[in-house]
Amino acid sequence: MQGPSVFTKFFKAVRRICALLLMTHLVIPVQGEPVVACGSVGESLACTCRFRYVSCRLGDLTEVPTGMRDDVITLELWGNKITSIPKTAFVNLTRLYSIDLSRNKISSVEVGAFDWQADSLYQLSLNNNELETLPVGVFRNLSKFSFLDLDDNLISSLSVGLFRGLPELLSISLNGNRIASLPVGIFADLPSLSEVKLARNKIKNIVNILPALPSELSSLDLKGNGLGNLRAAVFSGMPKLESLELEANEMDSLPKNLFLGLDKLSVLRLDHNMFVELNRSSFGSHPLLKRLSFANNSIVRIEQGFFSTYPKLREINLSTNDLSFLPPGTFDNLTSLRYLHLEGNKLDNLNANIFRDLEDLRYLYLQENGIKNLPSTIFYGLRNLIILYLDSNELSVIENGTFSNLPKIEYIFLEKNPLVNITCDVLPSQNVSKKLWGIGVDCTCEWKPVYDCPEFSWFDSIGTCNAKQGGKKDCRDLALNQK
Repeated sequence: MQGPSVFTKFFKAVRRICALLLMTHLVIPVQGEPVVACGSVGESLACTCRFRYVSCRLGDLTEVPTGMRDDVITLELWGNKITSIPKTAFVNLTRLYSIDLSRNKISSVEVGAFDWQADSLYQLSLNNNELETLPVGVFRNLSKFSFLDLDDNLISSLSVGLFRGLPELLSISLNGNRIASLPVGIFADLPSLSEVKLARNKIKNIVNILPALPSELSSLDLKGNGLGNLRAAVFSGMPKLESLELEANEMDSLPKNLFLGLDKLSVLRLDHNMFVELNRSSFGSHPLLKRLSFANNSIVRIEQGFFSTYPKLREINLSTNDLSFLPPGTFDNLTSLRYLHLEGNKLDNLNANIFRDLEDLRYLYLQENGIKNLPSTIFYGLRNLIILYLDSNELSVIENGTFSNLPKIEYIFLEKNPLVNITCDVLPSQNVSKKLWGIGVDCTCEWKPVYDCPEFSWFDSIGTCNAKQGGKKDCRDLALNQK
């Protein structure tokens, strides 16, 4: 009986020694005093310090810690309970390149807080805090400052002069605030500014911000503001715009020449609005347009040739609309297109030549449409297609050879279709695409003929099964192996 007692005493003694050793090597904060970030061994209970990197994230800090080496470059303080940033917060840290103060409770930042970083600070994250305003001068003399994130605060107004004297500032992000208007001159004296993000604010009239936006902008994000319909050529004063985001703005029509003058436009997103049709007259020439998105609208009609005038398009997103018909030639001349989203529409039939020019297409999304049949030649010419989504349709028969001209196909989704009469010629043979690694199907006895085809001995190993509830018990032995 003595053994266990001796062992217990020994174990308790070891625990006491370990605790003492820990206390001598880690800096434990005293209530009312600032936390020391980096002790003699380079860390504390609150922070990890590695070379020129200090991380004090996801803790209970209420103020910026002290005790950091003066050559620290990266400082992470996100996910704490810091409420304010005094002017002494970063004293002597003259090499700080990146400061992350996101996800705190910061409501004030004193002028002078970043004075010691005048020649080093490159990016600053103050997103997800409780800032209602910022004093003029808080960013003064930051000669290398390039990226500022103020997303998801309580900011409703900005004072002219707040961003003055920041020659390298490239991007200002103000998403998720309470801004309804911007004063003229707020972005003055910012020669490098190319991106402004104002998504999810309270801008109901674009006239309240347009005069304040620099003409040199290349990227503008205004999604989620409820702007309503816009007047013609409203963005013509920003001829260098390359990316424009107008999602979720309660727009139901696009006036003639709305995007006139945006000849450098590369990305245009108009998702989550209320458009019913797409007409060529609303757009300019846009010779560089690469990504065009109209997802989650109510589009029923697309003017013939609408897309064909943009031969450099790489992505078109028409998902979740009300399209029941695509006119012949809808995607003609789009030899650079790689992603085509048509899922979630009402397309029950497709023209045999609808995809004929899409020689570089990689991903084709046709799921959730109610497609009843496919012409056997519909995928001819798609020699670079990698993934094909046909699941959740009404296909009962797929003609032999439909997938026989897809040399780079890797995966075909066919689940949730009432397929019957499946033959050996329905699927691409192993010689068609050596990259094929998966075919998604339902577990039904209709697939039994494929197992009996000598050229499809590999099918069992690459198929994935979407098991149907209520299937016959004797069919399960014929189902594909689940991965």
